[in-house]
Amino acid sequence: MAEERYPGERRVLRLFLSELSPIVERELGPDAMLNHAIRRGLASNALDELRRARRLFNQLPRDVKRSLSQCLVERAAQSIATCAPVQPSRRPEMQVLEKLRAPPSRFRLVPHEPGEIPT
Repeated sequence: MAEERYPGERRVLRLFLSELSPIVERELGPDAMLNHAIRRGLASNALDELRRARRLFNQLPRDVKRSLSQCLVERAAQSIATCAPVQPSRRPEMQVLEKLRAPPSRFRLVPHEPGEIPT
């Protein structure tokens, strides 16, 4: 069994290929070699099989790969648009302003001329 080249490689490949799978099936057809490699990699969860599917994707002609990537991005944008907006944490604005206004106590501002070293 192959070792992960970086922490989470298997998880990232599974996520990428699982999102790519329906797009490949729709765009290239259910009998496409890439579709077969993706299904095999996801079913076995073997790192070598997952890498093989990614390698097949990377070896596609540029225009096909660009089209599939564009479909992935559009799908991600649609899923983001349907999510509920995240509410920012509310901090009292006055406390933030007071912290910004008050200089740190350990510093002392000394006026001096340009080029002059303050003492």
